Amino acid sequence: MVSLLSGLLSPFVVQRRLSFLGDGLPHAAFAAVALGLFLRGEPLCLSTPSTLLFAIAIPL
Repeated sequence: MVSLLSGLLSPFVVQRRLSFLGDGLPHAAFAAVALGLFLRGEPLCLSTPSTLLFAIAIPL
């Protein structure tokens, strides 16, 4: 099932140039977690909104 869906979705991902989205979001989340730990706050509370913001901003 996964291979079938991957085969169907891969042209869409390549055409929309979203192939680096899966690589960029973990880096953004890691930076937000590090910033949350540096500021002595809750890393998840900072990481979730910032990762969503990056997910919206990257394809633009």
